[in-house]
Amino acid sequence: MWPDHLSTVIENELAAIGYSIKDTKKLSECVLRQSDFYISNPTAKTPWEEKWCQAAQLSYYFVLNWNRCRGALNRVSEVEFLSDLTHFVDWGAGLGALSSHLQGLITDIEAIEVASFPTYFLKRHLGIKNLSAKLKPRIRKNAAIGLSYSLTELESLPEFIFDFENILIVEPSTKSDSRRLMQYRQRLIESGYSIWAPCVHEKACPLLEGSKKDWCH
Repeated sequence: MWPDHLSTVIENELAAIGYSIKDTKKLSECVLRQSDFYISNPTAKTPWEEKWCQAAQLSYYFVLNWNRCRGALNRVSEVEFLSDLTHFVDWGAGLGALSSHLQGLITDIEAIEVASFPTYFLKRHLGIKNLSAKLKPRIRKNAAIGLSYSLTELESLPEFIFDFENILIVEPSTKSDSRRLMQYRQRLIESGYSIWAPCVHEKACPLLEGSKKDWCH
């Protein structure tokens, strides 16, 4: 369930940058502008320094991604993916859509984020103390790395993720991102990883072998 206090946090943060939660027209314009940015610049970094971007992320994308991450974590909890983990690296954490779910479940959460606005948000409102701007995280035992809406800004998988025994990826279900994830899935299998979700098999993806227009949600 969505935490009530985060609604207050979002409302206050929007007010601090000159927006009102009640001005849905103005906020929807920010969301549309952010969406157009992502479509026109599929691998570009989120322009966190822009007020309109902050407004779009606070009022829409954070809430949307929070719910998407919740769905993914519900699934991995069913297969006990988190049961033996003591460390979790949230790589490209943003506003903490993934990290916020893990508090109380994982002993040590490290959020890696280079932009100043989400770093401030993670520290002040989510209470995440272990923050880092170093893109290459420390590798530890009983650890997992999560990439939530950060791979979409990259052209390929970071090589360091293969140093982790456990990997959780939550990315947009667009055609371009999904086709890339389907290819990453095969590389992970070839590197010795077992696939827990969403597929129910570990064979080659039949959609990759078919039409290049095929993609998976």
